[in-house]
Amino acid sequence: MKKRAQVTVGIAIIVFGCLLLISNLLQINLWSYVWPLFLIGLGVWVLLRRGRSPGAPTIYRLLSETRRRGSWTVRDEEIWSFISDVDLDFTEALIPAGETTLRFNGFVGDIDLKAPDDVGVFIASTAFLTSVRAFGVKQDYLLTGYETENSTYRDAERRIRIELLSFVTDLNVRHSTAGG
Repeated sequence: MKKRAQVTVGIAIIVFGCLLLISNLLQINLWSYVWPLFLIGLGVWVLLRRGRSPGAPTIYRLLSETRRRGSWTVRDEEIWSFISDVDLDFTEALIPAGETTLRFNGFVGDIDLKAPDDVGVFIASTAFLTSVRAFGVKQDYLLTGYETENSTYRDAERRIRIELLSFVTDLNVRHSTAGG
């Protein structure tokens, strides 16, 4: 996924630059054509895209605040929002065996995650700017995809896969012992 995300972001930047150049060279307003075509393409992509889990609910919101703590059931889910604030505490959550995928798509995302040590966690972020504090390490990424997994992910019975797609992502990931 990381390679595909880098290619997608790179192509988008190149296309954007080419459109600006053509618009300046030809002294025409290409944006009056590009913006409607972009919206049409985005709509078609939302309707026809692959990768969704069958039966996984998709939530669309302009502003989204997702807070889950205490006892809650983790299941495949996808949330689209322009600005999102996500706080997920998995320490007391009911996590099914196998891999559960949570997708968060939007323009700006602030994501805070807390997972017990015995649960495998994989995180992939595709963003123009990603600021990450994961497992005690802080890093910033510009125009680069970000992927990480904890040491127990590959062998864990219960695994959580978090996929983030946004323009700006602020990600904070912590581990804690179960119940603490």
